[in-house]
Amino acid sequence: VLEALSAIFYEQIQLLWLRLFFKNHIIICGLGRKGVQLVKSCRDKGKKLVKGSGVKSNKIVVIEKDANNDFVRVCREMGIIVLVGDATDKKLLKKAGVHKARYLVAISGKDGTNVEIAVHTYQKIKKKQDAHAVCLDCRVHIVDSGLRTALKQHRVFKESLERFTISMFDAYENSARLLFKEHPLDYVFIPADDPRSVHLIIMGFGQMGEAVLLQAVRMGHYANRKRLRATIVDCEANGRKNNFYHRYPQFEQVCDAEFLEMEAEDRQTVKTLEGLCKDQNLITTLAVCFDDDARNLSFALSMLSAVREYKTPIRVRMAEEGGLSTLLIKREGNFPISGDVHIFGTTAHTCTRDTVINEELDNLAKVIHKDYMEDMEKRGNTPAEKPAMRHWEHLDEEYIDSNRQQADHIPVKLRAIGCYSKKEPVDAQTVTAFKVEEVHLMAEMEHRRWYADRIMAGWKPGDKNDPIKKTNPLLKE
Repeated sequence: VLEALSAIFYEQIQLLWLRLFFKNHIIICGLGRKGVQLVKSCRDKGKKLVKGSGVKSNKIVVIEKDANNDFVRVCREMGIIVLVGDATDKKLLKKAGVHKARYLVAISGKDGTNVEIAVHTYQKIKKKQDAHAVCLDCRVHIVDSGLRTALKQHRVFKESLERFTISMFDAYENSARLLFKEHPLDYVFIPADDPRSVHLIIMGFGQMGEAVLLQAVRMGHYANRKRLRATIVDCEANGRKNNFYHRYPQFEQVCDAEFLEMEAEDRQTVKTLEGLCKDQNLITTLAVCFDDDARNLSFALSMLSAVREYKTPIRVRMAEEGGLSTLLIKREGNFPISGDVHIFGTTAHTCTRDTVINEELDNLAKVIHKDYMEDMEKRGNTPAEKPAMRHWEHLDEEYIDSNRQQADHIPVKLRAIGCYSKKEPVDAQTVTAFKVEEVHLMAEMEHRRWYADRIMAGWKPGDKNDPIKKTNPLLKE
């Protein structure tokens, strides 16, 4: 009886505390593996803010539908308020103080649920008229790229409200961006006259494999003008290829891809991959992207002996940073790991406050957009004439993606002329100006990157720039 009464009063006290003292807090909807990692990151980041600068930590409220979810207990032990119920319920959102919150992150396991949470939040904020209310920044986790494209045109994602901003994110896309930021495909210098092609082998074409391929296509524009070459190995390659080409019908115009329907563990598969890694005309990277950590580790180890002499980098997708991934990180004793083998895709790196809420991956993209806005203003343009001139918080997702891709490709251009932005040797010289030929080369690389971006988005050459018909006269190779 005492335990029951304690539980009842504890919940009521929590709700009272939330109603009276919570403002500018973070609401996280969904306690899966990604959600709980985000909760931990927000809590740890808040502690550092308090300890280091005196800034008050953001409070956190979690909404989880399943009362038996083990992560509910984990969060409560951390002192986090957890409301058990459906986050699509407007009454529950009100209990969570959505009208006073600074951030809301919809990160449940279903895209449809996340969208519904965002729509109900939008309706709640729009209905409540309060001049002193906090501006809510809503982040929606959506994995399906086709759904993201369709939602970009929905009024919830396009309409600009003073008290509500919304953006979409994808943990798999973040993983791919971080992967090539830390371990680029052009890991060797590629001059303009280099005859080799950059080649990416992807093992497993699920959500992670597809995200890695798409990011590689965005990044794969080098000084030697060679198109990216990709080899995708999957036991259901043909079906997944057809689905992928249905969503990206112009993909073949920007990438030379081969889909192989093979079992990863077959001897013939290993032999085929060994032949590709041996090819001196290719600069190859192997990305292991299955949905099972144990399988990824096992396959990576089996490939080490086959490709060690060719010095092929191996990137291994691991969902968890502990456990099996420690075998690849620590490399202690006589464990048979050597060479360029690195893990990527852990929730500890992709579902953090810095990546999801602070959008640190987009810092350079925001600078690029700000520079663009200032340039357009000098020319006499206005946001009413050019939607691409809106502030980042109210910018359409299509323009946000475009800025991201431009920013992500800058290091590729710098490497093409022998420049590096970090990890330079001690005696490195600071570049104060580029040569004319270097500017021309980087400009050409940028045009080819932009061309591929537009083609992948469904644009075609035309007599005039028409966002409705998706035509542009500048779309020339």
